[in-house]
Amino acid sequence: GYGVICRLNNGYEPEGTIPHSSQYENFARRVANFVSISRGCKIWIIGNEMNSAVERPGIQIDWSRHGSGLSDVLDEADPLHHGLPVRFNVLPDYSDEIRTTRGAIISPGESITPNLYARCYQLCRTAIQRLPGHEEDQVLVGAVAPWNTQTTYPGNPNGDWVQYFRDILALLGPKSCDGFALHTYTHGADPAQITSDVKLPPPF
Repeated sequence: GYGVICRLNNGYEPEGTIPHSSQYENFARRVANFVSISRGCKIWIIGNEMNSAVERPGIQIDWSRHGSGLSDVLDEADPLHHGLPVRFNVLPDYSDEIRTTRGAIISPGESITPNLYARCYQLCRTAIQRLPGHEEDQVLVGAVAPWNTQTTYPGNPNGDWVQYFRDILALLGPKSCDGFALHTYTHGADPAQITSDVKLPPPF
């Protein structure tokens, strides 16, 4: 099998899956320190769903303003709010749920653009592979959040998550990336959707 695969995460809201860009070098050192004292792992994932707004460093969200009436239940059963519809904001759910975090964002934090993520990843990969005994470790690009358009930037005005992923890989190139994680979620909870060929309408 693959053995142990470890995701290296800076934190959760409001800390960010990777830190503010001014702290990338410090984060890479922390990553290397963690790897150096960890045994039995040679595969490392840097960050998680970097295009999702909730993963940005410095973001602050008032979850009570999502209007679902489930805030207390969610806080207890899903403290990181991974189950809220806004995580997959382009999927139709035919409900009255708010489909954007914009109305609930108190502070937007720093968007993790492909350029910023690629820089952080490269620093972490270099720091890990400089360690004795870890020269051949695989450092993986974090999984992008599918069905999520919350991170826009020049060249990707729609926040297309596939283009976001492609832009990261293009910036890194084939010799500066050991692999990547994927989150292969379906369009919903119906098991039949696993084998469905139905695609989202344009522009996606």
